[in-house]
Amino acid sequence: MEDLLHDYVGNPVVQVVLLFLVPFVLEEAAMVGAAAVSASGELPPLVALAAVYAGVVGSDWVVYGAGYLGGRVQWLRRKVGERNIAAGERLLHRGLIPALLVARVVPWLQPPIFLACGFLRIPFPAFAAINAVFGLVYTSVLFWALYAFDALLFDYLEAWGWVVVVAVLAVILVTVRLLGQRSGRMDPPEGGGD
Repeated sequence: MEDLLHDYVGNPVVQVVLLFLVPFVLEEAAMVGAAAVSASGELPPLVALAAVYAGVVGSDWVVYGAGYLGGRVQWLRRKVGERNIAAGERLLHRGLIPALLVARVVPWLQPPIFLACGFLRIPFPAFAAINAVFGLVYTSVLFWALYAFDALLFDYLEAWGWVVVVAVLAVILVTVRLLGQRSGRMDPPEGGGD
């Protein structure tokens, strides 16, 4: 069993596929993992960065697509209300770049903003291009900062560096969970419809 696990987990193709898929669940954990895998010598840094970047942008486009499909459901459009839809359209058409920048910098705002972009039929080419540029800058800066930290970590702690990486991932997961619980307790806005 150990050989089987080592063959798959140590396989660069499997690692690249996993680094692409993890952002669909949690981008920050994917970047921590990508930096750690490359700093430990498992994957070349540019390969790990490219895999995570593709996953980050791909997952954002999937969220946009979900919003687009949701925007075609008349029941949902009635629930949101035409007044709210018109206000959202005005806001996003005037300020798509600031909205996507805020979504990238404040991670818990990504899903609602990206869903809204799709729901309100913001042109996909504009969304995709702006998102790809912001995603590249964000992913690159975070990846290289984490990579430098992990390289020092593995230099000083060698194999024990993985313990610190796992601890950092645990802190990220707990923080996301706590933030999710906190936002779940917030009262929904009143009067969603017209």
